[in-house]
Amino acid sequence: MKILDSSVIVAFFRENELDHIRAVDLIQSSEDFVIPDHVLAEVATVLKIREGFEVANEALKYLLSTDGIKINEMQPELFWSAMDFFGKSKNNLSFTDTLLLLFSRENRIPLVTFDKELAKMAK
Repeated sequence: MKILDSSVIVAFFRENELDHIRAVDLIQSSEDFVIPDHVLAEVATVLKIREGFEVANEALKYLLSTDGIKINEMQPELFWSAMDFFGKSKNNLSFTDTLLLLFSRENRIPLVTFDKELAKMAK
């Protein structure tokens, strides 16, 4: 199982993204994935802004109904840990990326992202 970042998911649904084919190959592989709910919210927002409501809605339906993709609800402890980490950190990660990074570390699940800074932090 691997965690998917929004950069991969958005590239999957946007054919004009540089990493679109890479995202399609990855998501349609036989691997299982987990998507934290805060990442799902970010994907919906980005797709609605860039592609419109229909694409965002179809993406949500796909992610919620595809075998091998599990949506994980954020626990309050993770939120508060991320608040602490975010407040003390000197990196350029967004709060959502901070949540994702901590989720990956705490659960020892590899993170798949096209975001270079987040990938560097996840190693």
